Amino acid sequence: MKKLMRSRKLPAILLTALMLSALLAPPALMTPALAAEMNDQYNSAGAIDNWVNIQTAAEVGQEFKPNFDNITKAAVFIKGEGEVTLNIRDAAIFGTTVATNNKTVSSTGGAWYTFNVPYNPLLTGGYTYVIELVCTSGTVEWAQTDDDAYTPGDAVMGGVNQPDQDFRFCTYGDQAGSAYNLTVNVKPAGGTVEVSPPGGSYTPGTDVELKAEAAPGYTFYRWSGDVSGDASNSTITVNMNGNKTVNAHFYSGASPYATEVVSYSGPLGSAPYGDPFALLGKPATRAAGGNMRVKLVEPAYSVGPDKEQLITTLNQGSSIVVKFDHEVTNDPNNPYGIDFLVFGNAFFIGQGTVSDSTNMNTYMLTTGGFFENTKVSVKLEADDPWVTFDNGPYADSMFPTQAYQWDRANAVWTDNEMDFTKPVDPALTLSDFANISAADAIDLYNGSGGGTGFDLDDVGLNSIQYIKVEGLPGFSGGEIDAFSDVSPS
Repeated sequence: MKKLMRSRKLPAILLTALMLSALLAPPALMTPALAAEMNDQYNSAGAIDNWVNIQTAAEVGQEFKPNFDNITKAAVFIKGEGEVTLNIRDAAIFGTTVATNNKTVSSTGGAWYTFNVPYNPLLTGGYTYVIELVCTSGTVEWAQTDDDAYTPGDAVMGGVNQPDQDFRFCTYGDQAGSAYNLTVNVKPAGGTVEVSPPGGSYTPGTDVELKAEAAPGYTFYRWSGDVSGDASNSTITVNMNGNKTVNAHFYSGASPYATEVVSYSGPLGSAPYGDPFALLGKPATRAAGGNMRVKLVEPAYSVGPDKEQLITTLNQGSSIVVKFDHEVTNDPNNPYGIDFLVFGNAFFIGQGTVSDSTNMNTYMLTTGGFFENTKVSVKLEADDPWVTFDNGPYADSMFPTQAYQWDRANAVWTDNEMDFTKPVDPALTLSDFANISAADAIDLYNGSGGGTGFDLDDVGLNSIQYIKVEGLPGFSGGEIDAFSDVSPS
């Protein structure tokens, strides 16, 4: 639910335009023949049932899930006379544009128009993207079928999915026979990764095993990047169906963040909002592929700099249980008596669009925020009964994450992170943030990185080690990012 709202509020300054060149293919109903290239996704079989006028129907697109991490071409079957813009947009429906181009169309009976993608915009295999067509002049129509022939995605019209319709399209991956590169990073330098078979460059389809080994004093806790399955397993297999980057994460000593996913059940959100292991480690600091800083007026969404999933949606009936590597205690020395924090992707609503270049000194908040209350339960031992914060506080509410410090004097962001183990004063309410600048709101955080604070006194416990978040009736659809143990004053 929130992903659709998030896609509509994305600032234009985040939209990355990569120049495409276009080639006109001869009219044909079959998939356009592109020599020496690998077909990625397509819907080109069966009879045409309908032609959709893309000038009069706003937000027209076709969802698709690429197998490859990049594509070289996208083709659509259209007819008419006019100018058309083709966009490839990421993640949520009509999210950030990763490729776009204008094209003159001239066809009375319909033709495949094949758009080259010379810069190979980085995609993530298995995620949902949208091929969007926009008619800027004239009249152009897009061929559609009624048999739902393409099951990984739907046609979209007016921003609404059409489950019984699909547009005719084709996408193509890398040149056949090319090699894919695997990049493995260790973050921080607290261990090693054994790669088998070694080499770094592989023929398409090769399975590569990665095994993380922690150095003395360090513990491995998760993978991120182009991984699937159990990201907390120290040994994983990566299929080389595209260029891949995988990160091994280690920590030293006791981590202030949750380090283990004990269990989870769906339905969680669709990619990239369905990875329970995204809840481990510290809160997200950069989002949208690393192009934006997470801030109290612009929350985490899409993926991080290493294509890691950042947040997870808890739909009704779903749950995730995480564990700390130590007991989180009910410590009277903690600021405001708060013992642990839960981070989501709530945000304060501001006046107009916002980006990293927006001046926080002059960007004004309104009187509202976007929150999706999610219930939290805790316990100490695995066999203990769950104790729920039934009357709140609730996760994915006050206070939105604020990742970096703002330099008010110079009106610029710094690279200094806020403190994710320090709570915001719980006495502050939404009205305290109304009609003030974003810089003033950051000042009210007093160095805290945000998050919803929980006091174990409220549930009568002296310590815990397990936390459960779940989508319940009236408390579902929210997103969770991370958990932290509060540091004493």
